[in-house]
Amino acid sequence: MMKKHYIWIISISIITICIAIYINVSSSQKLTPVDLKDMQNNVAKEVSFNKEYQKKTMEWAEKNAKGDMELDLGFYEPNEHSDVSPQRNVINYFMTGLLQDNIDYFTSAFDIEVLSQDLFQSKEEDKELVVKEIINRISRNGSIEGLKIKEAKEGIGPNSNRVLLELKYSDGLSKRIEIRISPSEYAHSEEHHHSTYSIVTSAWEIVKQIEGTVK
Repeated sequence: MMKKHYIWIISISIITICIAIYINVSSSQKLTPVDLKDMQNNVAKEVSFNKEYQKKTMEWAEKNAKGDMELDLGFYEPNEHSDVSPQRNVINYFMTGLLQDNIDYFTSAFDIEVLSQDLFQSKEEDKELVVKEIINRISRNGSIEGLKIKEAKEGIGPNSNRVLLELKYSDGLSKRIEIRISPSEYAHSEEHHHSTYSIVTSAWEIVKQIEGTVK
């Protein structure tokens, strides 16, 4: 009788653990829908704000520079205006570039070295055409109509992140892609140190994720 009792307790424990694991895995894979129009509007507002900020900064610099002082925007107070986190912001630019077929937005989201390596993998001399090809293949010729996102810190590095995106296309197909983003610190002055994030996953790797096995 005692043996059956122990077996029953062990069985219940195993079932409880399995349920807990299932709930944990399910919650960890939960993706949050993103309003694509709001996202694009936020990017447009930030670009406009930054242009105005740069203009005013240059005007201030020209007015206050003494003698032959070299004008360096990095010398002045940085623009810290942003309604979203730096991590999320880089994804906003990446997605807006895809949605609007905008090369500047798309490329600005990537780490410079990673992007350079991607561009020179192609024999095409016009690198703008290479970027357009990448955009078209990820967006499947501009057919993205929905986005869900999951951000989660991972153990790639002390300050690195993985971001899981689910892209929904107009033909009903959905694709999940995993993107790694990483910070790089820069200094405007001895007192001001800031981090900017960029995508460190190869653009061609993202293309492979899109064109791989249908999920």
